[in-house]
Parts: sequence; C-alpha cells; structure tokens
Amino acid sequence: MNEVILSAEKYAEQGILKYDLGNYEESINLLTKAIEIDPNSIDTFNYRGKSHFYLRDYPKAISDFNKAIEIEPNYANIYCDRGIAYCSLNDLSNAIPDFTKAIELEPNYAEAYCNRGLAYKYSGYISKACNDWRIAYSLGITKAKNLLDKYCK
Repeated sequence: MNEVILSAEKYAEQGILKYDLGNYEESINLLTKAIEIDPNSIDTFNYRGKSHFYLRDYPKAISDFNKAIEIEPNYANIYCDRGIAYCSLNDLSNAIPDFTKAIELEPNYAEAYCNRGLAYKYSGYISKACNDWRIAYSLGITKAKNLLDKYCK
C-alpha cells in the first residue's frame, strides 16, 4: 500500500473517531481530507454524510450518500441513511424507494422496515405502514409495537 492511501486511511480513521465522539464538524474536516486523497472510499463518504446529517445539513448528507452509493451500490445501510435524510426534508417520494432498496438488499433489515413504515404513514398509506411495522417488530424493533398499538388497531 502506498503512502498516499495510508495517509487517506489515517484521516478517515481519525474522522470516524471524531464522528463516534459526536464532533461532527471535525469529522467532516478530516473525512474531506481523506476524500481529497482517495475519492473512492465508501466509508469516508458514508461517515461524512452521517456527520452532515447530524449537523442537519441534509442536502450535503444526501450528496455524500449518493457518492457512497455510486462507489458501492449494494450497501443497504447507506440507502437507509439516505432515506432518513430524505424524510428529514419531507421528501417521502424519494425516502420510500430508498428504504425499499435497503430491504431488497437486506431482507431482514428491521430498521429499514420501521422507517419505511413511518414514511408510508406520513404519506397516508396506513395499511402499508402497519405491514412494515409488523415485520419490524417481528425482527426485534420494539418501538414498532408502540406504532402498531397507536395506528394499527
């Protein structure tokens, strides 16, 4: 492995550590340095997107998630994260297909079912929401039980 890649990995590791510590601005700075050196790392775009998300900069989060998906189109978590970002912008017409794609890639992805259920609920599709929450609950998402009790009687 050459020095350039090692340097990018070092910035990425430090950026992910800052993310884990909740220092999202510093995480973005370090991950941006990693991306400038190596623009083909899914983790750097994913964690930078998550950092943007927690700073409520949803368009930048979506942009980074888009880039991560370009690099690795079969990573379910990123579709789910992008779906949540779309929900934060009240863009449910893009959120639902992202949650659906995450579920296609990982059929037991409980959080994606729960999130898609919420997007369906806010889109007026209560029956579909209830179906997703039942699956999410059966896969271990306990908060889905509360949603089922409240909306799916």
